[in-house]
Amino acid sequence: MKTIKKAFMFCLILVCCSYFVIKAKTSLDFRVQGASASSSSETDLEKNAISSEYRKYVASKKAWHKETYGNEDYFPQGVKKEISKGSITQTEDDANYTFQVDASGFYNVYIDYTILDGYKSSMERMLLINGEVPFSGADTLTFSRVWVDDLAKDKEFQTDKNGNQRKPQQIEKSKLTKEPTKSSSYVKDYMGYETAPYKFYFEKDVEYTITLRVSKEPMQLDKVTLLSVVDTPNYSDYLDNLIQSTGLNPNNNITNQKTIWQAERSSGKSSPTLYPTTDRSSSKTTPFSYTKTYLNAIGGDNWKVLGDWIEWEFEVPADGYYNISMRAKQNTIRGMYSSRIVYVDGEILFDELNDVQFSYANKWQNVTLGNKDGDFLFYFKAGETHTIRMEVTMGQYSTLIERIQEAVTNLNTVYRQIISYTTVSPDANRDYQLKERFPKLKQELTDYANELRDISNKITEISGTKSDKTGVIDSVVIQLEDFVKEELRSIPTRLSSFSNNISSLGSLLNTLRELPLMIDYIEVHTPDVKLGKANEGFFRGLWDGIVSFFVSFFIDYSAISETESTTKTDTTIQVWMTQGRDQANVIRNLIDTDFTKNTGIKVELKLTAADVLLKATLAGIGPDVALNVDSSLPVNYALRNAVLDLSEFIYELDDNRRIIKAPTYMYNEDGTVKTNSDGTKVTELHPKLIDKDFGFVWNGETYKEAVVRRYAENSGISGQTSKAYSAISSEDIPNNFYMESSVSQFQFEYDTYEKDKRNGTTGTYALPEKQIFLMMFVRDDIMNEKGLNSHFDWDNMTWDDVINLVAELQTDQLQFYLPVNDAGASALNPVFVTLLYQHKGSLYINGNKETGLGSTGAMDAFEQWTEFYTLYSFPKSASFANRFRTGEMPIGIAYYELYNTLSVFAPELKGKWSFHLIPGTRQSDGTINRTATASGSGCVVMKQPAEKDEKTKQASWEFVKWWSSFNAQSQFGTEMEGILGSAARHTTANVKALNALAWPKKDLEVLMKQWEQSREIPQIAGSYITGREMENAYRQVINNAYNPREVLFEYADTINNEIDRKRNEFDLELRK
Repeated sequence: MKTIKKAFMFCLILVCCSYFVIKAKTSLDFRVQGASASSSSETDLEKNAISSEYRKYVASKKAWHKETYGNEDYFPQGVKKEISKGSITQTEDDANYTFQVDASGFYNVYIDYTILDGYKSSMERMLLINGEVPFSGADTLTFSRVWVDDLAKDKEFQTDKNGNQRKPQQIEKSKLTKEPTKSSSYVKDYMGYETAPYKFYFEKDVEYTITLRVSKEPMQLDKVTLLSVVDTPNYSDYLDNLIQSTGLNPNNNITNQKTIWQAERSSGKSSPTLYPTTDRSSSKTTPFSYTKTYLNAIGGDNWKVLGDWIEWEFEVPADGYYNISMRAKQNTIRGMYSSRIVYVDGEILFDELNDVQFSYANKWQNVTLGNKDGDFLFYFKAGETHTIRMEVTMGQYSTLIERIQEAVTNLNTVYRQIISYTTVSPDANRDYQLKERFPKLKQELTDYANELRDISNKITEISGTKSDKTGVIDSVVIQLEDFVKEELRSIPTRLSSFSNNISSLGSLLNTLRELPLMIDYIEVHTPDVKLGKANEGFFRGLWDGIVSFFVSFFIDYSAISETESTTKTDTTIQVWMTQGRDQANVIRNLIDTDFTKNTGIKVELKLTAADVLLKATLAGIGPDVALNVDSSLPVNYALRNAVLDLSEFIYELDDNRRIIKAPTYMYNEDGTVKTNSDGTKVTELHPKLIDKDFGFVWNGETYKEAVVRRYAENSGISGQTSKAYSAISSEDIPNNFYMESSVSQFQFEYDTYEKDKRNGTTGTYALPEKQIFLMMFVRDDIMNEKGLNSHFDWDNMTWDDVINLVAELQTDQLQFYLPVNDAGASALNPVFVTLLYQHKGSLYINGNKETGLGSTGAMDAFEQWTEFYTLYSFPKSASFANRFRTGEMPIGIAYYELYNTLSVFAPELKGKWSFHLIPGTRQSDGTINRTATASGSGCVVMKQPAEKDEKTKQASWEFVKWWSSFNAQSQFGTEMEGILGSAARHTTANVKALNALAWPKKDLEVLMKQWEQSREIPQIAGSYITGREMENAYRQVINNAYNPREVLFEYADTINNEIDRKRNEFDLELRK
């Protein structure tokens, strides 16, 4: 007992001491500063920044106007000219609007639109004027969807068995209102560098055509209007106009009036990732519980993406002037503001609302919109529904971030210039005389140091303090100044740190663009109303700490309980996954809000290590379903009788459980049946599918052709003219749509297997979850700088072209990247397998009983692959992402997920790189074979030693079918990207779901074209030996200069012996 008392006193003292430390800062109640958007950047940019393409466009048009007309009347007033003629439902075709203006000058473009059903991502369009994009930025216009919480009929959050509130499913507003959602927006910069709408210059009496070109998602264009560019008034002018229009002096205002609402109760938002969240940092956050999880706030780390907005509706009790206050927390970006644009009733009422700044603090703050002169007053009428919308913006940081981006680009150019002479590994004992070699370099480095120092000072000026962000910039400044002081002599010895500093500066751009903010509640009140305290007092905080400490021994806040479903069932399945906790939380939420809610099947979700799955299953303690299982494992597990064959759920089987194949009519994208040269209809033999929710892109088809074919099959019109792809709605496309290669990697064909009577059958042991394949990445800016864009067609490259290109690159110490396995790796190299397929070779032949590496095609592919390293000095190891960023490797082959990495990892390269189909091998008929290898993962239904009961088996199937479906995969991908950014974009194997993710149309088309030409690596008994021995053969050739053909022939024999051994172990027929 004494021991318990001592422990209790120790804990009490510990909590008290901790609380005193935490409470050392004063309570945070303050006025939010509204910075003037117009005053924040115009002058500084003209003096210091290297203007963006948009600003150059505006400046050039102003100069032309002044020279032509002799005045500075750039902005015609009183213009509201509708240039559209009725609504246009736009799915694929361009929308064109032809018009003339009566006065030369700048105009805004305003678009009214209706949100249509699609793939659930934002609509994107490209704007062209007379067939050309006027400036960078106009090529990417984003129009957001409107999302709401799917609440119960009583408008309350759903709870689980323990009373914990569950995150509501996010649905489009149209699903709630049962009618299409209408919206409107100015044409503006989605990246946030420009807070004001874009200004477009039109000359009077000249005919113009504005074209809106589809980049992503359908939408109905209701009205397109040209508007005068109107300066938003400052707050002082706004208030004067307001007093005059209302006739009410603020001094005679109503008193003691307020309306307050919880911020998690929003009326709309731009992204499904902006769902209500839980805050446990303060008992002042309402509602609050020590033992239960309540959804009591919104935003936080999910609300940080530029352009994301949340909107709330409210009413006031009486007409009059009100302040807008809120309880908010910004405890993530130290030494910086998190900025928001505030719209009131759909408008930015005055300039200061373009940049409302929330400063850093480690606790909650009471904030009132205002400036140094006082709180802002807003006039609201009773009996009307008003709105407040807050949108993420960079605010005053936008021009500084743009300048940092330009500095990174310039410093990378300097770095490449230096290594073209010194190489990336210069001799430390040699004086390279860089000052004489590059006479302008010293002054350039001085200019860049001055530019970065000015940026650092301005960030400090805006934020009021130095921070780790300015520290990164200052480190680069110091190094540049050292180079200048030392007359450039130290550059070769510090080249690596110089490259690292440039990379750190580039990474800083990511941090500066992420501006999170969490809100508890919003209060609209008359100025005399006193706000409540933002944080609890000392004794309440002390008590909260003590209670929370002891409760934590009994309550697992991270545990997720089952949600009561509308369908009662006693079926529960256990699902294991090997991804991170962020992914697990998203999947858990999707299970509760979608799968369990609609099926009644309960799911126990567990995070596990990948290597325990087979052991646990064979020991009888494994799960019912496993997610994210590497593509090399399902067949391996099947041979050990550890996973369930899913064929019976997907395909039509005969009495011997063989997949029935039948002639299938093939279709064109326009809905017509394909015909042979003699006019007969084209048919191919394919497996018959029994589930209408399934669709496959068979080899030789495009996705669009497959959609048309499957639509015809599901509609019972096979062999007749079907709907064109563009006319088929998303709801009519099967939810489980895959490439043939996605599934065939999980299949195994049995010749004789008498023990289980599976002779002649094909087992399917997983549904596809992820799939990746190779693409070619090109630094367009560097290729243009070197004059290579005019010499090479990146969309039609062959491997012969690659060799010619490498000769050009190596004169400047630049390299072409090919992925190389780490030493000791057992996986097959993707480039070799790609070359093998392009040479019409196969990894396995004779019914997959022996290796195909003894063929002529395999020998040619292996010799070509090894010559890249022995004859042409391709790098044997490198970090392609880093070297692509610096420009040392301006071109290379990598899995397409690198696209996502570069989008976040190297934001300064936006618009300076592209990706393309991989190089191909020219065939005897003149065509180019661009087949690429693919890899991925799947979800499997495990088979315990004791056979599963039919209900559990069926429930497990329903789960894997749901998880690999369009709805689950697209929602998971959208949420993960919202939480972790573009780098976490889901590499889903579901073709329909991939089309729903945030891919620009142009890039998606390239991606799909390569995917349609990708092939899997088949899995067989003993397939592990192939990768292992191929790696040995590769090392023998490049390290010991062995003859590649002789080496491959020798190792092919070793591979066959191991395949024989494994097939014999599993009672499979051996090669003759």
